[in-house]
Amino acid sequence: MELRISNLRRKKRFTKDLKRLDQTTHLKVETTLKQLLADPPPRGLRLKKIEGYPDIYSVRVNQCYCRSKS
Repeated sequence: MELRISNLRRKKRFTKDLKRLDQTTHLKVETTLKQLLADPPPRGLRLKKIEGYPDIYSVRVNQCYCRSKS
């Protein structure tokens, strides 16, 4: 089954945390989010469904940062 993501919701907490990141990581997060919206998303994204939640996934941005999204 291929995952299709049509939109992303940025919660206040996400936006606040994003502002705290260094510029390099901030740009990597933005790039990764754009890739998630591509049709279809690239296979190289490390996207993982979070157990127990129907529409929440985690995506790894780099070796240090992993972010959940719904």
